Amino acid sequence: MGLVGFDYASTDEIANELREHSKEAGACSVDRGGSDPWLDGHAAAELDLIPYVPAYRVDALVRRATALQETPDAGDRRLHINPTVARRFDLAEGASVRLQHGEGAVELPVTLDARVPDDCVLIYTAQPAFETLDAGTAPLSLQRL
Repeated sequence: MGLVGFDYASTDEIANELREHSKEAGACSVDRGGSDPWLDGHAAAELDLIPYVPAYRVDALVRRATALQETPDAGDRRLHINPTVARRFDLAEGASVRLQHGEGAVELPVTLDARVPDDCVLIYTAQPAFETLDAGTAPLSLQRL
C-alpha cells in the first residue's frame, strides 16, 4: 500500500521510535526497565479495577431477556482475580470479599481467573449490585470477610 508509518516489523521498532521522540520532547522515559515517573507513585499493593460491561447488559431489550441473562456472556456477580494476586491477599476460590471503590462498596465471592492481569481485579458491571461503585478512577480496596 505504500503508506508512511506502517512499515514496522515489530513492536520493538515502535517502542524504539517512541523512546527517541520522548527524548527529543523531554518527556518521561518509555523504557520499562528503569524508573517510570507514572509508576513511581503507584504502590505494588494497589489494585486497578477492570469494569467490563457484558454484551447482554448493554441495552434494555437484552437486559430483560431471561434466556440471554443465563448465558456465560451475561457475566456473573463475582470478583475475578489473578491467582498470584489472590495469594498475596490470602484469598481462595469462593472466599468472600468487600470491594470498596470510591464511596461505594459491595460484597462478592472470589473467582480465581488467570486471564486477569496482575494487580487488577475484574467485575462484570452494568448490574444493579454494582451501581454504588464509583464509575471513575477512585481508589480500590479489598477486604477479606
